[in-house]
Amino acid sequence: MKNNGLSITNLISCLLFIGLLSGCMTSKSTTPEETSKHLGAIALLPVDARLLNGEVTNGNTILDQVLNAYVQDNNIKGIKTVSQEQQDTMRIKFNQPRLEEAISLGRELKVQGVLITNLTRFHERGGKEYSVTTPASIAFDYRLLEIESGETLCTGSFDETQQSFSENVLSLGKIWKRGGKWITAAELAREGVEESFKECQYLTP
Repeated sequence: MKNNGLSITNLISCLLFIGLLSGCMTSKSTTPEETSKHLGAIALLPVDARLLNGEVTNGNTILDQVLNAYVQDNNIKGIKTVSQEQQDTMRIKFNQPRLEEAISLGRELKVQGVLITNLTRFHERGGKEYSVTTPASIAFDYRLLEIESGETLCTGSFDETQQSFSENVLSLGKIWKRGGKWITAAELAREGVEESFKECQYLTP
């Protein structure tokens, strides 16, 4: 009887262990890391600089160039660049708030996603590589929307004014990476795009 008792106990223990293992395996199969990165075609809209509050700048053009270069250099498939003329034409047609307008534009272009970028600050470097009067400064944010559901798939932002080591000892790593130079706003924008896009699986190589 004692032996039978031990056998039943062992059997119950084994069944519980198998059940626990099975639950763990089921949980693992649904982790976000294992979901597909495929979305389909994404429309890259021109950078919106309306939040610069009337400040005269060519920052949106520069950031547009940086975004397009990022897509090409990293060979990211399925992203379609929308020209300013295309967007202006559709903006007149739809006459909607920004997000609704973007969704309508995406449907018109027959894409599955649309990427909106807002430029909120852009100051070019004043001076030269090793001597500046004012450092480069840029701030922007982005949002990737799914057309079918209207849901936000990814958001990100970047906000930096270049600093010297004496201003911020924590900037040593960036100073080293930049070769001790004061970089241009375009170079800062490039770093910002690469850094912030890392957080979105649909915008990485």
